[in-house]
Amino acid sequence: MFIQNDTLWVYSKTQLLKENKFNWITRIPHSIKKSKILLSKKIASSKWKKIEKEYKYSVHDSNYGNIPQKWLLIYSECKYGKDRKRRYFY
Repeated sequence: MFIQNDTLWVYSKTQLLKENKFNWITRIPHSIKKSKILLSKKIASSKWKKIEKEYKYSVHDSNYGNIPQKWLLIYSECKYGKDRKRRYFY
């Protein structure tokens, strides 16, 4: 299992992981088109699972680089409020 920052998302690195069948956890960069689409979508409330009072998550399938993946989208009420003040609208 690898845990790495978003520099893992260089296509050649993801292919290396695929060929060697490694599992990994990383943050998805906003430069990937599917992540932008996912962040801009209104996700049905039934897809969200509550973690704690101000946190929730939803799971999404992806096939980026022809590698089957699970993407975990985490929502923080506090972070969302800060982003709205800074005008970072997703």
